[in-house]
Amino acid sequence: MFRLVFSDYFNKQVLKLSKNKPLKSQIQKAVGFLYSDMNHPSLHLHKLAGDNYWSVSVNKSIRIILKWNNDKLHLLRIGKHEDVY
Repeated sequence: MFRLVFSDYFNKQVLKLSKNKPLKSQIQKAVGFLYSDMNHPSLHLHKLAGDNYWSVSVNKSIRIILKWNNDKLHLLRIGKHEDVY
């Protein structure tokens, strides 16, 4: 099993995005799927070019960028597609 690790930047962006109640619920749902079923179809998990970076979808416009490190899954950034890539 792995452990989720949230970066300070990720936490700060989640606070900003969570002012929108429906989006807050979508973020919670996506993080829950990351922990329980990373291959859930709604996440659209895919590898990015580079050193072990991955992306998942929260909704059509919001993405989470993450990175594997041994038994830890680091959630690095969250935001609109054009802002996190």
